[in-house]
Amino acid sequence: MMKNSFYKTKYSIVLILAILFAGGFYLSKKNSITKKLVIPGRPLFKQQNNVGTLTLRKQNDRQIVAEKEKFDLVLSGKSEKILVGGYDAVVKFDPNIVSFETNKSLNNRFDVVATRRDGEVIVTGTIKDDGKAIAIDATPLTILTFSALKEGNANIFVEKDLQNKQRDSNIINPKGVDILDSVENPTVFVGKKITATSKDVKVNDTAIVINSVELPSAGCSDCVTIVNAQITKGAETERLKFTTGGIAGKPQTPTEAFGVLYEIGNVTNTGVEVYFAPKQ
Repeated sequence: MMKNSFYKTKYSIVLILAILFAGGFYLSKKNSITKKLVIPGRPLFKQQNNVGTLTLRKQNDRQIVAEKEKFDLVLSGKSEKILVGGYDAVVKFDPNIVSFETNKSLNNRFDVVATRRDGEVIVTGTIKDDGKAIAIDATPLTILTFSALKEGNANIFVEKDLQNKQRDSNIINPKGVDILDSVENPTVFVGKKITATSKDVKVNDTAIVINSVELPSAGCSDCVTIVNAQITKGAETERLKFTTGGIAGKPQTPTEAFGVLYEIGNVTNTGVEVYFAPKQ
């Protein structure tokens, strides 16, 4: 009886060790297989060369356009010396405030197609069949023309990082990898325009008058135009100073008075174009 008990105990220990060994081998094999099946997804792949930029800006620096005016936005791209085979720009806008009219390619190396949808236009550029991929460095790609419908914020921007990547903005290298990292968008308000002079011009309960205009002398290559204006509402008055021009083209910055943004347009012998829109 003692002998049989000894053999039973011995066999039990051997059986337990065998089960433990088999279990350990299985877990090791499973982990090995699992590790082999972990394949980097698109986001990890994109991070390798995420350096591209798409920029959308007004052709002039004025942020305010008048109702019924047409205005142009220029789309440009930058790839940091990486070759580019094509791009998509998903441009969104408020269709109640502005409408998309047309587009024109600014780079003969790309074939460009614009697809219209309600509140958006998708601009697709592909390198021509007879051309080689090129690097772009703040390169103008296409120009988009819009019409201003009514007063408000146009909310125009290039959309990126959508969950549905098939409709996302991108810059594609020749291997089909998206290198787009960031987008830069314009600010566009739709408002009204008047021609202001040295005499009061009434707009509802506000009076606008030009106090002085300083024009650059003929032949000046780095001079600015300075316009001093006065805005009066009721018993209150605010004085505004506008400066434009210069060799680098001093950008316009809207000036605020009584909750309204003001900018100037053309300066002529008959007066100064003043654009204005409610601050959003």
